[in-house]
Amino acid sequence: MVTVIVIARNNEKTLVECLRSVESQFRDNNRWELIVVDGDSEDDTWNRAKNYLKRSAEYAYQVIINKEKSYAWSWNRGLEYARGDNILVVDADTVLPPAYIKKALKILQNRSDAGAVGGDIEYQYPGKENGMLSKLYRHTNDFHDFPQGGPSSEGIAEHPACPLYRRVLFEQLGQMDVSLQSFVELEFHHRISESGWKLWFNPELKVIKYAPRSFARLLGKITENYRQVAGLKHRGLEKFYHGHAIRPIIWGGSGIVLLILAFFNSVFAWLFLLFLLAWVGQLFFRFKSHILEDSKSAQYRLQVFYWVLVIRLVKMAGLLKGFIKNRFF
Repeated sequence: MVTVIVIARNNEKTLVECLRSVESQFRDNNRWELIVVDGDSEDDTWNRAKNYLKRSAEYAYQVIINKEKSYAWSWNRGLEYARGDNILVVDADTVLPPAYIKKALKILQNRSDAGAVGGDIEYQYPGKENGMLSKLYRHTNDFHDFPQGGPSSEGIAEHPACPLYRRVLFEQLGQMDVSLQSFVELEFHHRISESGWKLWFNPELKVIKYAPRSFARLLGKITENYRQVAGLKHRGLEKFYHGHAIRPIIWGGSGIVLLILAFFNSVFAWLFLLFLLAWVGQLFFRFKSHILEDSKSAQYRLQVFYWVLVIRLVKMAGLLKGFIKNRFF
């Protein structure tokens, strides 16, 4: 039996689409249940969940309110009522592709050492596929990872996205850490790995997740997430902490300092240019290896774009140098 827990808070615009994608997983299988946990939403999420399920559900379901509002508490409230041997926890802004759970169950059956199996995330926002906001969200907010072979390979990963868990994991390791506001899965995945279980990544398992619909909400989400990353430092996730908290602070702080100094000394204008080239270069190679691995034509276009950008940055540095020289010296 499979339990699907849908965690919602202010998701009135995406909840029904999420529920329909969950229902489509079990057209030929009645051995499942649905638990919707609403984190005391301020919009119409609660009513939409109740009305939709009352009208269309032909399976066991529950709609639960979480007055604590926090993400970890929503996980734990759902787990308290879960009866399935395997448990999938889905955010209400996520859409499952066809046969997602069927494929994940087959992998768990074939791999007795795997405690959970998940995949990748494709970020979008309603009405526009692969928009600029969703791309920005991917590169600043996605903390899941891939096996050593990259996103197109199957294997062990530290933090696969949207995993299907064996129930025994929660019985052995306990529930989510309620002191965390974000990244509760990552802390739990660390406990899974430390206990000897494997987390398995399969590239065929890719969910769609809707990014915030406005730049202001996007920036707020990114800021909150990076603030919460610091809480992971003392939970055995030093590697994750340094990669996603310390490194962005160093990059961002260095860029701001060099930009300010560039207005007082032309030498720093050239140093700022070198900084930009290094920053664009590391983004380029990250983008190339993680997203365009299987597309040679796309890699070629990206390389052309990169070198055109380098030339333009060089010209911009020359103009900046002349401006600073004429303005201040």
